[in-house]
Amino acid sequence: MYTIKEGGQITLCGKIVILDGIWSDQGITKADISILDRQNSKPITAGYQVGDEIKFKKGCVYYVNAIFKNGIGKPGEVILTEDNPPRMSGIIEKQFTLTINDNIDFGDTTAILKSIYADEGGLVEAKLSLEFNKIEAGSTFLKSGDIIWKHSKPYILKNINLQKNTLEFEIMENYYYSK
Repeated sequence: MYTIKEGGQITLCGKIVILDGIWSDQGITKADISILDRQNSKPITAGYQVGDEIKFKKGCVYYVNAIFKNGIGKPGEVILTEDNPPRMSGIIEKQFTLTINDNIDFGDTTAILKSIYADEGGLVEAKLSLEFNKIEAGSTFLKSGDIIWKHSKPYILKNINLQKNTLEFEIMENYYYSK
């Protein structure tokens, strides 16, 4: 089993393997993976999803076992294994709403909605405190249009309602990373 972080690289089957980015197309999470024969050679790049086979060379085949991305601005990762993973299905929320003191679980990090306010210029923002393994680790601010990743799916903050103290998120069927 091999794990590649977004923007990172490993050597596998004598090839350089780079995880360029994680994106979503029609609700399916995919990973752009580049394969190079040697450093600075022309890459072969493709968008893979969980269960896809990658043939590096004869006798060296790996499968995309998992694509993970959670949090706010954090890099994701891909797990490659020699065994083809079973196909899983699950219910994905198309939208969700947070109110004050609600939280979003990102695995080892939890974001808790602490406040919603308008700054001097009238920009409405939300303040979230961050806990890493249940220890306070700082805070972050969100405004309309910001993107978070929940259960490896991108969600856009569609609306901040100052009167109701709510944040409304909607799944993005299509999301493309930029370098």
